[in-house]
Amino acid sequence: VTERPLCHGIQSIQSKRGSSSHNHNPFVALKAHGATEENGEVYGVNLIYSGNFSIEAEVDCLNATRLLAGINPTDFTWRLEPNESFTAPEAVMVYTDKGLGEMSRIFHRTYMKHLIKSPWRDVERPVLINSWEAAYFDFDDNKLVAFAHEAAKMGVDMLVMDDGWFGRRESDDSSLGDWYVNEKKLKGGLSSLIERVNAEGLKFGIWYEPEMISPDSDLYRAHPDWCLHVPNRENSPARLQYVLDMTRKDVRDNIFAQMYKVLSENKIDYVKWDFNRNLTEVGSALLPPERQKEVMHRFVLGTYDLMDRFVKAFPNILFENCSGGGGRFDAGMLYYSPQIWCSDNTDAIERLLRPLARLHLPVHELAMMMTIALRFIPLLIEETEKIMNAQKARGAQLDSGTLAQRVKALVPVLIPLFISAFRRADELATAMECRCYHGGEGRTRLKTLRLTGKDWLLS
Repeated sequence: VTERPLCHGIQSIQSKRGSSSHNHNPFVALKAHGATEENGEVYGVNLIYSGNFSIEAEVDCLNATRLLAGINPTDFTWRLEPNESFTAPEAVMVYTDKGLGEMSRIFHRTYMKHLIKSPWRDVERPVLINSWEAAYFDFDDNKLVAFAHEAAKMGVDMLVMDDGWFGRRESDDSSLGDWYVNEKKLKGGLSSLIERVNAEGLKFGIWYEPEMISPDSDLYRAHPDWCLHVPNRENSPARLQYVLDMTRKDVRDNIFAQMYKVLSENKIDYVKWDFNRNLTEVGSALLPPERQKEVMHRFVLGTYDLMDRFVKAFPNILFENCSGGGGRFDAGMLYYSPQIWCSDNTDAIERLLRPLARLHLPVHELAMMMTIALRFIPLLIEETEKIMNAQKARGAQLDSGTLAQRVKALVPVLIPLFISAFRRADELATAMECRCYHGGEGRTRLKTLRLTGKDWLLS
C-alpha cells in the first residue's frame, strides 16, 4: 500500500491499457491525518469497471479536495443520437471513522451481499492443482491422471487442465480461438479424461482465453478481420497473439458456441478465464470512423456480455478470472467470477518474504537464492551419499572413532561437496546471465550489446 499526502494540484492513478491492469487498481482511499487500521476517518472509492479508468484527487486554492473517478477520457468519446442515453460505470463509496480495516470490511460485506451473484459466493472453494507449471504444454491424458492420483493423496479437490489442450496447441504460438479438443493429446477425448480424473476423487477444471486469437489459428485464417486492428497499420503481436474484437456480436457468438459445446458435453466444474495481453491497434472493422474512440469501452461491454451468457448458461460452474495474475482484479470482474487469481507469483517463499519489501530489502533476489538452494538439496544429498560410499570404499572410518576423528574424516567428503555446489551455482549464474536475467525491477528487459573496436579486433 502506497500512502502520500494530498497537496495542491492533481494526483492520479489510471490505466490506458484496455483493462484495469497490473499497474493500478481502480481504488483509492482518502484518510484523515493519523488514521490507522483501527481508528480515524476514511473515505474509500472503488470503481466497478474493468477497462481504462482514471481516478484523480485535486486540492484547490481553498484546500478543498475533489475526487473524480470514471472512464479514462484519453481517446474516449461516445456518440449519442437523439433520445439515446449512456450508462457510466458505477463507483462504490465507503465512509467510516473506524480506520482502514473497517473500510475494507465494509467493502467485503457489501460485495459479498450485493455484488457477487454466483452460488459459489457462500461455498467453501475447492483446493486445486493446476497443470501449468508442472507440465506447461507437454502433457497428455496419462500425465494429467497421474497428477490427479498424487494430488488425491494430499486431499486436493480438483485438477485444472491449463493451456495446451485445444486446437494444435503445442506451444504459445498457435490455436487461440480454436476451442476444440486436441485428441492427439487427450486420447479418447475430454470425457474419458474427466471420468478418469473423477475416478481418482477429484473434480475437473479447464483453462480458456476467450478474448484472444493466434495468427496461426483456423479462426484467424477464416476471419482475419475479427481481431482488433486499424486499417493500413501492421498489428502488434504480444505473447504471439492478437486480441479479438469483442465489440462484435458475431465474434462473441462464435466464441460462445465453441465454448458452449465443450462445457455442455463434459462434466466440468471450473473455468479459468485468462487474459494475458493488453489492447493495441484498438479499432473495429464494423464501426464507422466517428465511433472508433468507443472501441475501448465497447470491448469491456462485449466481454461482460459474453461472461454474462456463460454464468447464466452454467450457473454451477466456478468461473475464476485471471489476467497474467491479477491484471483484471476489479469489482467489475468480481460480479461475473466470484474468484480472481491474485498473482502469477506462485513462489511460496517470495510471498512469505514479501512484507520485508517495506524495509527495502531485495525480496525477489533473496527468495530466488533460497528457492534455488532448496532445489539443490536433493542433489547435494545424493552426491554426499556417493562421496561417502567412495571414501568408505577407500577405508575411511566415517562412523567410528571419537568426535574429532569423525569430523576429520568428513573433510574429504565436504571439500568435493562444496566444490560441486559452487560449480553448479556458477553454471546456473552463467546460464541466467546469458539469458539477460536481472533480479528485481526490470528483470525481463534485454541487455543491449554494442559492437566496439575490441570486438572487431578479436574477430
